[in-house]
Formats: sequence, C-alpha cells, structure tokens
Amino acid sequence: MIIVNREKFLLLPPGTLYSRYEPCIVSGLEIKGKSFFFEGGSGDWFFQNILGEIGDCWDCAGNEEEMMAGIDVELNLKIQERDGGFEADELFLIYTPKDIRTLITKIKGD
Repeated sequence: MIIVNREKFLLLPPGTLYSRYEPCIVSGLEIKGKSFFFEGGSGDWFFQNILGEIGDCWDCAGNEEEMMAGIDVELNLKIQERDGGFEADELFLIYTPKDIRTLITKIKGD
C-alpha cells in the first residue's frame, strides 16, 4: 500500500482501488473512476463506493427487508458518484496490485 496526496491521486488511472486516509485512520473502500480538471488546475473524479449502497438507491428499504429475509441482493457497482470535496490536503491509501491479489486470495479462502 502507498499513500498519495490529492495531486498525485488525480493522475492515477480509473480502476485504482483506494481508501481515504487521515493519519492512523483508513476509511471506506472505493474504485476510482475518471478524473477531470477545471481551469485553474483544480480537479475532481468519479468513484464507486464498494461499501456503499446496495442495489437501487431508491429502493433501499426494500433491499434491506429482502436481505433480512435471507434473499441475496446483488452488489451494485454500476452507480458512480462524484467526489466534489476539493480538500487540497486530502490523502489516499492506494492498494497496489500485490495488495489486491492478497485480498482476493483471502476472500477465496486460500
């Protein structure tokens, strides 16, 4: 894992797996989408929150009831959000390809 600042983060490719980072605090698990830049140099990006909403956000209550009843609700990774935060000093913990392989191995139970 590596930690990068916002400027370097915006240059990373779509598909980068990351968490938001503050000293000693790691939060969320997100997939970076496309970055875009404004006049003056500031930028923003799209992302998918892996730990976020399940299914259609308009039907959260229905999804919760289904899941409580033991019905498998599909993880929805089609919805992208825009960050829109613009905190210049924001830091990100980037999961390297090696880290991702380690996660996949652990999830598979190997």
